[in-house]
Amino acid sequence: MNYKQAKRRALEIIKGRWGEAILISLAYSVILGILSTIFGIGAIVGGSLLLIGYHTALINASKNGKFVIEDLFKGINKETVTTRISMSVLKWVYITLWSLLFVIPGIIKSYSYMLTEYVALLNPEMTADECITESRRLMDGHKMKMFLLGLVVILAVGAIGLTSSSKPTSKEDEIKKTWREYIKAIKNDDESK
Repeated sequence: MNYKQAKRRALEIIKGRWGEAILISLAYSVILGILSTIFGIGAIVGGSLLLIGYHTALINASKNGKFVIEDLFKGINKETVTTRISMSVLKWVYITLWSLLFVIPGIIKSYSYMLTEYVALLNPEMTADECITESRRLMDGHKMKMFLLGLVVILAVGAIGLTSSSKPTSKEDEIKKTWREYIKAIKNDDESK
């Protein structure tokens, strides 16, 4: 699946459900903002837990066509919370250590670890280090594509801000869904090998 196909699939998923998609993204952003304001560095952990919930909401929406706000909190349960917390701390430590070498290796490794929460969601039995390792393996050969897709996202969000579109959040949701579909395509590509 290429970028255009991922974008087409993302648009199919949110067709007629823009309001729900905006609400899920807005709730995610507001909660993450509150965590950052109140807890500072603790927001890294809370943000990782919330990101797993956000992935859950997007994956469930692509399967059953419904955006459910409760899905944002599905990453927080007794069985997986310690693994998820250690995963986010470990990921942060690894990226920080790579960044100490030079900025570029830190950026590259942040793309290598990009799928860590997604892997944890699909494989709750995996340890934190196994999730990070699997993310690195899945992103092997895809980091540049994801970097370019991220560049497109940055430029698109900037253009949305400059043009003051009447539905800026819906465009941001479209971009996020496209990104999610591309990540799923990486996973499917890996499974077919």
